[in-house]
Amino acid sequence: MKRVSKYRTAEVDLGRQSRQVAEEEPDLLRHTVSPEPITEFIEWRAFSYWLRLTVETQGFVSDPMVRILQKRCPGVLEYAAADAKEHPREPGFPWLRFLEWTDQELFQASMAEGWRHALGYYATRDPQMD
Repeated sequence: MKRVSKYRTAEVDLGRQSRQVAEEEPDLLRHTVSPEPITEFIEWRAFSYWLRLTVETQGFVSDPMVRILQKRCPGVLEYAAADAKEHPREPGFPWLRFLEWTDQELFQASMAEGWRHALGYYATRDPQMD
């Protein structure tokens, strides 16, 4: 029981911190984030869940998956390979490298302008995320 409550406390603390950071960015969010970036963020996250499920079920990135990634996300496979080479001792989680790539390539403006955290915070609370 102690383990559950300790983790629950950590989740609550993390949620509180996320909300605080996101609420410090409301003007940036209000002026720069329309529903479209939130929807785009959610759609890419959903794609990452599908990627994770597919790769973990099969145990590898299949040829059809490679073709899908090359078409939808040019450069992601090269990014993942370079990252794996740079960090050879870390386990290979293609979906995590995919998320890093989407943040760097697709949500670069939100990161540079300081509202990436708010985008993620509000996207996770959007009904579309369900």
